[in-house]
Amino acid sequence: MKIVFLLNITKDWSHKMKIHVSSRDAVNDTIKSLNGSVSVISITDPNSRPVELKCNEQFVLRQQFHDLDRIHSKPKEFTYFSCCHAREIVDFVLYHMSDNIVVHCEAGVSRSPAIAAAISQYFCIPTWSLFRRYIPNLMVFTILMNEFGFLGVIRNEND
Repeated sequence: MKIVFLLNITKDWSHKMKIHVSSRDAVNDTIKSLNGSVSVISITDPNSRPVELKCNEQFVLRQQFHDLDRIHSKPKEFTYFSCCHAREIVDFVLYHMSDNIVVHCEAGVSRSPAIAAAISQYFCIPTWSLFRRYIPNLMVFTILMNEFGFLGVIRNEND
């Protein structure tokens, strides 16, 4: 299944960026269909094999964490999205101002839309379409928004 959502993001008058939300299975088709420079944020479950991406690896950020939207009673069994993950994403996005940012996760419906929504929000682009079409992971979205400089999450000093 190919799920792609495009957002036109204008940082300034001369640079337009598009954000593409994709699933693990469709990400290479998405990359292949794009014109211009491409950066990829690749999200997979812990202990799953990395996706073999058909693009330049220096423009890829790989992260692994579970698709969790709340803290569970046995937290050691899970890898949560943390402020460290969020900081890596912020640094990556701001460093790689590509024409296209592709964000994919396993299914392309929760983690990747949350990341795309936070990036969009940072660049002052309305995110209502992402929240209508997908089910963004609110924990990922909120932590990432905090790392982009928006208030809303209390930072854990251990992260």
